Amino acid sequence: MSCGRKALYLVLQLKTPSKTLCFQRILVLQRTIASTAEKFKHIKIAQEVVDSLKTEPISVDVVLEHGKIVTMKLYQAEKYAKARDLKIMPIKEHNRPIQLFKLVTGSEFFKYEMEQKHAKKAEQEIKHHEKRMNITCKIEDHDLYAKLNQVKKWLTKNIKTEVTISFRSNEEDKAESTLSRIEQYLKSEGKIHQKRVKNNLMKFFIIPASSEK
Repeated sequence: MSCGRKALYLVLQLKTPSKTLCFQRILVLQRTIASTAEKFKHIKIAQEVVDSLKTEPISVDVVLEHGKIVTMKLYQAEKYAKARDLKIMPIKEHNRPIQLFKLVTGSEFFKYEMEQKHAKKAEQEIKHHEKRMNITCKIEDHDLYAKLNQVKKWLTKNIKTEVTISFRSNEEDKAESTLSRIEQYLKSEGKIHQKRVKNNLMKFFIIPASSEK
């Protein structure tokens, strides 16, 4: 994707109201656009976009002390909270078109930050304890078993593997056969979990045999 097109794509995300576009994502988009500005300064429209972002504050909704929700600029919300010795904290679950915040005390905001930090750490640990393997239904025994020997090593470390078997429309029986070969080869160390088939792809997890479903 060219720099100019990348800028426009990012700006469309930034300027299109969406409840799924969280506050953190907005900041990431802004930083990305700003960091790439130097790479496409010669593209007039991209530079105009960057300039406009520098002068166009983000609008947010804020739940005030008495429960009333008002729309204001982000810097205004931060100033409002600071004047009352409070913080603004994003609310994840909401049905509004722009990010919703609420006023909280310093201790409440610290607790929120700690929860976010622990959630991120837990997510990283989950990713660390999950591997992926992509194969076709035509894979030869030698190649398949070489891959499965690696899966065995992961299983001994309590790491599960997500397997994807690709096949053509008339080859689903071959995918099932490949699955049977995998199941048979790993019958002592692992078991198949959450098998699903869609769009010529068979996906499932191989988890340690001792694991609970």
